[in-house]
Amino acid sequence: MFKNPLFWYASMAVTAMGWFIFILGLLLGAGGAFKSLWIVLALIFLVIHPLEIPIGMKVGERAGLDKGISAFKTLAFGLTWWIPVKMGVIHD
Repeated sequence: MFKNPLFWYASMAVTAMGWFIFILGLLLGAGGAFKSLWIVLALIFLVIHPLEIPIGMKVGERAGLDKGISAFKTLAFGLTWWIPVKMGVIHD
């Protein structure tokens, strides 16, 4: 499963949907059960993903990718981007 690029691209699509929900919560206001989900997404996107940037840049550099692109993709997709690159499953 982890060696299948489709697994990782699907994981990145789920992360992109998370960004959509996060931004929707910013624009419309998060309330009720949606607020709990929004808080979790905010922690992931605003705390965890930025902390992963040094790892993602190092992985991207080893794969011959630009540091800026690696930082952006790590911020956007987190470990769903840099783990498959590190494993050689995807070559972004």
